[in-house]
Amino acid sequence: MNAKHATTVFLLAALTGGALGADHYAITDLGSLGDAAVATGINDNGIATGYAVDLLYRYHGFTSDGNTFTPITTMGMTSQGHAMGINDNDQVIVASYMLGQLTTTALRYDGGMAMPMMLGGFMPTAINNTSTVVGSRYVTGAGGLRYEQACSWTSGTLTTLGQLDGGTSSLALGVNDPGWAVGSATRPAALKPTATLWIGTTPTDLGGLGGDWSQANAINNQNQVVGIAHLPSGETHGFLFSLNGAGVVTQRTDLGILGDQYSTALAINNNGEVVGNSDNRAFVWNKGVMSDLNTLIDANSGWILNNATGINDSGQIVGVGSLGGDPFRAFVLTPTDVCPADFTHDGVLDIFDVFAFLDAFNAQDPIADLTGDSVFDIFDVFAYLDAFNAGCPA
Repeated sequence: MNAKHATTVFLLAALTGGALGADHYAITDLGSLGDAAVATGINDNGIATGYAVDLLYRYHGFTSDGNTFTPITTMGMTSQGHAMGINDNDQVIVASYMLGQLTTTALRYDGGMAMPMMLGGFMPTAINNTSTVVGSRYVTGAGGLRYEQACSWTSGTLTTLGQLDGGTSSLALGVNDPGWAVGSATRPAALKPTATLWIGTTPTDLGGLGGDWSQANAINNQNQVVGIAHLPSGETHGFLFSLNGAGVVTQRTDLGILGDQYSTALAINNNGEVVGNSDNRAFVWNKGVMSDLNTLIDANSGWILNNATGINDSGQIVGVGSLGGDPFRAFVLTPTDVCPADFTHDGVLDIFDVFAFLDAFNAQDPIADLTGDSVFDIFDVFAYLDAFNAGCPA
């Protein structure tokens, strides 16, 4: 019996079971430049990004760790910028533009740089951990007509992604670390788009929820895609699609709604937790349950959470809400019910948490160093046992 199997047997013999964890969050205002602020994403380092309006009504990208608010300088004194996403290397993509002009320039800001790096003339929407950026750019077609088409920037090269059946319009809105992009595309003569996957430059129609249009907004490293789709009933719901290794949809999940007829899923982490909004209320969806985030914060906080736009693998959520009646404030939610044995981050302690701990322990991942001594040994296993048997906070 090897060491890993021995550790597995030891753990299984010693574990007695865990309790269901409660989901509650502490809320922090991410800061502003004196007016409105919108958060667009958060990475696994807890750095959020977005854009804010100053007192002269100019837009600026920003980063914030909840304590320090840092504006991002764009390419000129008259230019403005929206930070659209951030990866785990703290690289931020910014859409820079000048009022009165139709063109948008994509920039990449690496923390500490005096000025961002220019990527080219396109609208950036997402960046992965290998620095691939996706978005869209305008191209001129027959008769001088301009079309917005999905594109991808990698290592200095900007590539237009393929169209569905020779169509002319598309958007790329999300990308995972293997480089799969998602968004939407419109077929020739079609009036409405359909959720689309690109592997390389090849597009695939992902379909929807039975209605006449759909759009994919994000994809994680488990090839789970979230977005928004029309239903035959006329309602519009957020969705979660699971894809196999060939990019084929193997499962379609309607995420449901909090209120009347509307929801949209905007982001998903690698644990399958989804965030978005439903009838102007921010939600988190996990394991088949959609929860109104307004019910999971201090009722006396003064906040109303309207939209959740990003979630990292630790469960931190960013979005937009109002504070004390002041609208368009950017927030970050941090889970307060920390359960160190819940390695799958699903609020339930079970055998899957054991396997996840073992994988991290054998890979010498710092998250498995539960004693904090930078040594991976039996004392970390004992610490995990204690945490598992104590259960998650109620």
